[in-house]
Amino acid sequence: MALNVPFWFLCVFGCVDSGGDDTGGDGGSGDGGASDEVWQATLDGLSTWMAEEEVPGLSIAVVEGGRITRAEGLGVKALSTGEPVTADTLFKSSSTATKTLVAAAILDAVEDGLLDLDTSIEAWLPSLVMDAAHAGQTDLVSLLTMRSGVDAVEYRNLCVGDETLASYLDEHPPVWVAPPGAMWLYSAGPAILAAAALEEVEGKPWSQAVTDRILAPIGADGADFDPDQAMAMDHAVGHIGGQYEQDLDEAASVYCPEFQAAGGLLASARDHARLLQAFLGDGPLDGASLDQLNGALVDPGFGDPWAYGLQTYTLAYKGEEVVHHYGTNHGYAGGMSWVPARGFGVVVLLNRDADLDLTYSLEEQRWAIIDRFLGLEGDPPDASTDPSTWTMYDGTWLDPENPSVSLVVETEAGVTTARFEPASSTPMPLVQGGLDAPYQGGGVFHFEDGTHWFLSAFHLAQGAGEDYVLVYTDVPLGGRYYFVGRRQE
Repeated sequence: MALNVPFWFLCVFGCVDSGGDDTGGDGGSGDGGASDEVWQATLDGLSTWMAEEEVPGLSIAVVEGGRITRAEGLGVKALSTGEPVTADTLFKSSSTATKTLVAAAILDAVEDGLLDLDTSIEAWLPSLVMDAAHAGQTDLVSLLTMRSGVDAVEYRNLCVGDETLASYLDEHPPVWVAPPGAMWLYSAGPAILAAAALEEVEGKPWSQAVTDRILAPIGADGADFDPDQAMAMDHAVGHIGGQYEQDLDEAASVYCPEFQAAGGLLASARDHARLLQAFLGDGPLDGASLDQLNGALVDPGFGDPWAYGLQTYTLAYKGEEVVHHYGTNHGYAGGMSWVPARGFGVVVLLNRDADLDLTYSLEEQRWAIIDRFLGLEGDPPDASTDPSTWTMYDGTWLDPENPSVSLVVETEAGVTTARFEPASSTPMPLVQGGLDAPYQGGGVFHFEDGTHWFLSAFHLAQGAGEDYVLVYTDVPLGGRYYFVGRRQE
């Protein structure tokens, strides 16, 4: 369905700011920034892309040499009003920055001696109920690197109001779908547990601790976690499928307040750029903490050149080490990338939700911006593997928490297929790509019939002798939008 607003609304507005920010009212370049031609090509490319993808509004900010040199808005805050987006318009960040921001606050608390990354979570949450199989095995590193095996399905719709996260977790203890350390599982649950530890040692709400430790020192004064506060500010209205409007308060009501530690940041592109400055070294964290935040700490199973740090993806891209994260949630989407060695970063925020196709398309836009600003040439690395090795995934995989659903992977005549039982009866051939889309590399596949189910094989890292497989899906399997299976003998 086409947008019902003509795209001459894709106007561009700049804003004036100070303090580590060289942007001017015309979006002009700061000292040492890319040329106006590079910037205009970026804006032209984004405007064309917005029209093709039916994105009502977008905000972008760029950091060069550690300084914010560009920050502008494109399009409209809401189709119903036609008011233009600016660089200071608030968007729902979702996972674009929230998880990484919480990790940064935890690292700052570690610097002050309040937390330790390698100590079991029970030390910080003494009332937390841990079963014998998992007691003493889950620390902040495993939570922040998504290697804890903790699920988030129990946290999505079970609210307890204004109680602390610790009280919330007392009522809804962690749920493991794989042994700690067995596999990389991206989920909101680990972020909630980590934020609860921060909240307990600080003696204040996790959101206030994050504000005090990171947002306030870097001057991100417009950033907030309270949708009611944001509703009174200059903000973009979310659009579902590019059409149906869902404002911040409505979008926030979908999730419990306790869930916001995984994706509740509300901030402008300019304030996201201030976060980028902090992640590039101009902020509260010392060098060792930045190395951990930006480091490639674990293999998420995507194959080279992907890795995962403390709530950050890392990627070896055309000779540069790129750190990034992205997010999408109920009418909003975005992503930010930074290159520590070059002092460069870019953030793009949308007021439209993103399915996987749009997420990939947005990723491609960010890669193009990085190429343009840093002068990178050549094809991106190809992380695909030899199809003859795909027989390693053959077998029947059973979800220990939901034994009614199983995954069967078979290779015959050089073709590897997969099917869910009983969710699908037709074997679906697996195909694999490079870096043209997230997750399409290394041990990760999607189904050739066009469905967005992604298969990743992971092996136990601690010698337990069992293999696990993870599948992200577009349809719920046993109440979750992913499937965790253990290979059956």
